[in-house]
Amino acid sequence: PSFYELFGDRGGVVGNTGLKPERGLIWDAGFRARLEGEAAVLEGAYFDHCYTDLIQFVQFSQGVARAQNIGKARVRGVEATLSGRLFGRWAVSTNYTYQRAVDASRAPHRRGKLLPNRPQYEVHAHTGLSLGLWRGFYDYTFEDGNFLDRANLRPVPARHIQNIGLGRTFYR
Repeated sequence: PSFYELFGDRGGVVGNTGLKPERGLIWDAGFRARLEGEAAVLEGAYFDHCYTDLIQFVQFSQGVARAQNIGKARVRGVEATLSGRLFGRWAVSTNYTYQRAVDASRAPHRRGKLLPNRPQYEVHAHTGLSLGLWRGFYDYTFEDGNFLDRANLRPVPARHIQNIGLGRTFYR
């Protein structure tokens, strides 16, 4: 367990000093293709994770979560990324992830349920422009709906998250 999982943050996350270390068999396979240096990069991967004593944050009251060992779990999925630079100053990238994160514990009322806080689909897009000492960016993320609890009774609706920023370099 991490320090954060063991001791929390004295706010929205309560620590759990009784956590056991999680174990697992984790593998992935992927590829990466580049065109013209770093002008365009295409990546793809398949992943398969089988956990024992998986540590997962679970919300147990309004606005408070606690790390728990939830037993066995399996997380499988694919990820694809396309990124590149246009005209040397404009960076663009997009990423798509599909994952199926399932509780594989022995408890019949939890077996086969989706793990909390792990959306099945996620799409992220980024664009940024650098002009001299200035740089600006825009990020967009879509996260599919998921659940706050292991019984899949407390849904979180799908959400769209957007960020925009502007920065300046003062010293090189």
